Amino acid sequence: MITPARYTELLGLAGQLCRSAEAGVDLGTIAELLRTSLELPICVFSEVDFAKGLTIGYGWPETVFTDDLMTEATTRNARGHPLVRHYVLSGDLTPLEITDTVSMRQWRSSREGSDLYETVGVLHHLAVPLTAPAGAMRSFALSRGRERFTAQDRAFVERLHPCSWRWTSSTGAPSPPT
Repeated sequence: MITPARYTELLGLAGQLCRSAEAGVDLGTIAELLRTSLELPICVFSEVDFAKGLTIGYGWPETVFTDDLMTEATTRNARGHPLVRHYVLSGDLTPLEITDTVSMRQWRSSREGSDLYETVGVLHHLAVPLTAPAGAMRSFALSRGRERFTAQDRAFVERLHPCSWRWTSSTGAPSPPT
C-alpha cells in the first residue's frame, strides 16, 4: 500500500513528467520512485528512433543494471519487441503490458522475450510511454520476473501517467486520482 507521503511524492513526479516530457527530467529519480513504489526488481528507460539509428537503455538499480548492459539489451531486442514496435509505429501514449500486444506464450518463446529473461531476469513488462517525435519511442519499462502486474498496479500507473491528468483551473495543479 502506498503511504500518503509517497503518494504526494508521486503526484510531484507526475507533474514533473507533464512539464518536462522532452528534456530536463531526472530519469533516475522517476525510475527509482516507480521501482520502489511498485516493488519492482528493475525499471528501464529506453529511447528508440530507428530512422536516426538511436537505441539507448538505462536501468535501475544502477548497481545491478549498468547502462552498457541495458543499451546492449535494448539494441538487440528493440526491432522485435512488441511494445517498442507498437509505440514507434503508432505514437500511442497509453501504458500497456506486453500481454496487451502478444500472448505470454508468444512472448516467452520469442527471441526478444527469451533474451531479456536471460539477460535481466524479467518476463512481464508494463510500459509508461512519454512523448517522442514521430517514428520514435521514449518509455519507462516497469519489469518483473514471473510475477504478473496486478489490476491495482496497472490502475496506479494509468493514474500516474501524464496523459491521464486533469488540470484544475484554479490552482494549476493536478487533481488527485479518485
